[in-house]
Amino acid sequence: MTTIAAPVRTSGERRALQRAFHAEMSGRYLLSALAALAAAVPLALVVAPMPFTIIGWIYAGAWGLIVVPSIGAYSALLYDALLIALNRQPLFLPTALARYRRLEMDQRRALEPFRRMAALAYWISPISNVVAAAIVTAIRLRPRLAREIIQQADAIAKGFQQAGPAAPREPMAEMTQPVILQVERELDVELQAC
Repeated sequence: MTTIAAPVRTSGERRALQRAFHAEMSGRYLLSALAALAAAVPLALVVAPMPFTIIGWIYAGAWGLIVVPSIGAYSALLYDALLIALNRQPLFLPTALARYRRLEMDQRRALEPFRRMAALAYWISPISNVVAAAIVTAIRLRPRLAREIIQQADAIAKGFQQAGPAAPREPMAEMTQPVILQVERELDVELQAC
């Protein structure tokens, strides 16, 4: 008789998996740190002699256009990691995961620059490593809460799928007419009171 049971891992296999996981994560952290450092080094051209100063300022502007929005997003994710570590519900992470899934499923060409910008921001942002480490640590501290977050993200993603693409609606006279009548009535009442 055969049983349908998952194979039991020995402690040596678990240790080997943990070592492989930590080696991969350490490699990613180091590679991302080197990429962020390499992206920040040309900022030193700002204090170089005159022809290089102009190049430095142009590079600093382009670097800032990529890094500043990502710093805001990473700050929100860092706050969520702190909330998860304190066993509280995160504010931004479920929606961010759902949006990421929708972005991955939606293969429109118009979204391609945003995908490239997000990937570039991950590599050149100076705090991306800190945020990744904080989220991994928080998830390892609270695995049950992480499961709830993934379920919330799935529910949000299903809501996005059911809603479909949003078509912009222009205000029509039928929609604005009740508001206009209400404002006229309020103005008449104020004029009569004077």
